[in-house]
Amino acid sequence: MTILSVINWFNDADYDDPRAEIWFDTIDGEFIGAPNGENITDQTHTVYSGILTENVLYGEAPQAILTYDEMKFIEAEANFRLGRYEEANLAYQEAVEAACSRAGLTTVEIIAYTTQGNVFTENNNLNLDIIIRQKFLSFFFYQF
Repeated sequence: MTILSVINWFNDADYDDPRAEIWFDTIDGEFIGAPNGENITDQTHTVYSGILTENVLYGEAPQAILTYDEMKFIEAEANFRLGRYEEANLAYQEAVEAACSRAGLTTVEIIAYTTQGNVFTENNNLNLDIIIRQKFLSFFFYQF
């Protein structure tokens, strides 16, 4: 599973997550993720989308110890494991919005993203898989 496949997992068919444009370059106008676990050299990024050095990988890139959205994801996971689904969902929603904001999305882009059917769910449809996938996306900047 690539970071691009996780991004697209939440997206409706006609929605393009603006974080992909912030984080990656394109190959012939498309974002193409490199498969995990394979030793494929593509230093020129002609086969797979590269990470944008002006937005993600650069000398002064921040390396946060703890972010607000991470704390909210931890809160969401803890509440979910304790069976407090309403509290878990509220913390999850706040975490996703904070993570999108930190990634550089505008308020309009955050609303467009979170109103998709797969992003914010009803209390009884939230699960750990959804929480952890969004947490994974929020950590993307710090995985290098």
